[in-house]
Amino acid sequence: MFQFINKSKNWVVTIVLAIIIGLAVPSLIALASSVIGDNMVITNPTEQLRLNYSVSTTTSFFTNEQGNFILTLSGGYGGLQIINNSISPNIVGGYSGNIIDDDLFESAILSGGFNGGANEIGVSVSVISGGAGNIIRNNVFPGDNGQGNIIGGGSRNKIQGSMPYGSAIVGGFQNIIGDGSDVSTGGNISFIGGGERNKTRGSSYATIVGGQDNIAWHYGFVGGGAQNVAGTSTKNYSVAVGGKVNTASGYNSMILGGDTNTASGTLSFASGKRAKAYNDGSFVWADNSNFDFLSVVNNETAFRSTGGVRFVTAIDGSGNATRTAQFATTGDLNLNGGIKLNTVTAKPACSSTYRGMFWVTQSTTDVEDLVEVCTKRADNSYSWKALY
Repeated sequence: MFQFINKSKNWVVTIVLAIIIGLAVPSLIALASSVIGDNMVITNPTEQLRLNYSVSTTTSFFTNEQGNFILTLSGGYGGLQIINNSISPNIVGGYSGNIIDDDLFESAILSGGFNGGANEIGVSVSVISGGAGNIIRNNVFPGDNGQGNIIGGGSRNKIQGSMPYGSAIVGGFQNIIGDGSDVSTGGNISFIGGGERNKTRGSSYATIVGGQDNIAWHYGFVGGGAQNVAGTSTKNYSVAVGGKVNTASGYNSMILGGDTNTASGTLSFASGKRAKAYNDGSFVWADNSNFDFLSVVNNETAFRSTGGVRFVTAIDGSGNATRTAQFATTGDLNLNGGIKLNTVTAKPACSSTYRGMFWVTQSTTDVEDLVEVCTKRADNSYSWKALY
């Protein structure tokens, strides 16, 4: 192999002229050496070509018995490899310690590595764009491959499982797709946008947009925030939009932000502060009071609003409220309007359950309506008392 150092490029003209006049190879070498002096040497036969700007600044080109192309830069810490494959070659760039396992195809490490660890790919049709210490690997059955994964960058991110495919980590730090003990089918078709120490678990289709220390299980979604959990190993399709320390652990449950909320009932919803939707179908909204606020029965809607509740049903031309209904902090109901009772169903028997209920019996034509209230009598019995 020949090493060319001369910067004047006179050797190019000399060699071209030598070829034109038909000199043999030994004469060509002698002639080129006479022109460029000791700038042309024969070196180690394993190095096929070296381009030198100076003694310390070089680029070397190799090929090995597998037909791999290797380019190394000064210092030997980084370069480029094109790894031969009968289907499609793999590309490894960046730090020299970056690795794509043998017998893979259509995979690439484009750059990065070294500070934070080498990048590694152990499945086919996968890409690591950059960063350091990022890994895409089958960590259960290394002899099997997954496909179609990508890590965009960041540091120490992992896509793993028994057959990881179709998953992506955009960036961030120590994010994992296919984390936990349930990795036999993990790492499939999941997404982590970024953030820090976020993890998807279960088999597939989990999404975490960002944030810190969040966990999403099978078909779960975490929008961000910190220490939020969507789903469990057996409860899927759950959502925690954001906030912190929220747990949407019920099947098809949802938490809309807030702090320390739980939605563990099936199709339950919680939001605010320390709202606990434990029952199936419950909807629990809690204000900023630092106490747990629990659902009581299935399919319940419960609000804790210690500052009162106000509904505006009409406004004027300036946007001012003209019709309101307000539950005051005293528990009183204040209305800017009347209350209409329109009871056309059968009147229930008066009992402790209906104590204090008003009832209007709508009469037929030419017969007066009857207005009654359910009350307790002196003998502790209950009966309807006519008011009109």
